Amino acid sequence: MPTQGTNKRRGRGIGPALICLPAILFACSLAQGALLFSGSDGNWANSANWTDATTGAPASRLPGADDDVIIDGEDVFIDPSAIGNVELTSLRLQSRAQLRLLPGSDLRVRLLDVSESGLFAQGSMLNGQEFKLYPEEVIPVPGGGWGCSHCGIVLGNPSAFDFERYDWGGSRLVVGLGGATPASAGNLGPGHYATWTGDWAGTGDLFIEDIELLYGFVPEVGDTFQIFTVDNGATPAIIGLAEGSIVKRIGELGLVISYQGGDGNDVVLTAVEVLHPAQPIPVLPWWGLMVMGLGLAAAARWYLR
Repeated sequence: MPTQGTNKRRGRGIGPALICLPAILFACSLAQGALLFSGSDGNWANSANWTDATTGAPASRLPGADDDVIIDGEDVFIDPSAIGNVELTSLRLQSRAQLRLLPGSDLRVRLLDVSESGLFAQGSMLNGQEFKLYPEEVIPVPGGGWGCSHCGIVLGNPSAFDFERYDWGGSRLVVGLGGATPASAGNLGPGHYATWTGDWAGTGDLFIEDIELLYGFVPEVGDTFQIFTVDNGATPAIIGLAEGSIVKRIGELGLVISYQGGDGNDVVLTAVEVLHPAQPIPVLPWWGLMVMGLGLAAAARWYLR
């Protein structure tokens, strides 16, 4: 089901920096210059924290819509109350850099490149034209720690990802459900669930690591969660989850996945009532049966005396 901003996104052209192949995008971008976060207070909104990545000279300004940005090994936060929306050409996180989007952040970027780094979307809105994640080189799942073998995006607060193109590249995903209403700009946090909107371009090389219930939310039978809205005609796929599979059990409920939701090719989770699997009847070994038989015989003899 196309969202309100779909037509606007489709009208945007791909900028010159995106003419390069994705694998060499940043090599191309750096030839034109990029801004590097070099401060120590972690504040994106502090212009003194930014330098020219090529010359090392102070940039004396904040990154803008025409800039390529690199964060290398730093822990940086975007506070929307101090800076408002952030729009970039491209953003690269490397060397375990961490970018925290505080609630209400609106980050618009054409290409997001995450390498051994952390993108923590805490009630935030991400907009862009290409969204790329690489295998086991993104955010650790809860408790995983750096270098975990199962990595992916962690949505600590239901967030809205609004991208022109998805390319999952083997990533693992934790989906946050904090309510029955899809997240959108200005509608995040309690009462909402994480959503993605855009063209599905990957080959289905995506794993759902977990469905995380937030703010004490518990689904009811019949609740639906359209976690992926696919704007193009692609047929989405998630590894290990066929149509109708149960993604997560919650007590007497199960969240069942469908790739035919929305306008016919969107990914929807539906809460249904499920039966608990039958418990196997324990079978005693032969010696156990012999001991039980001898015990019963002794009890019968004592009773008949």
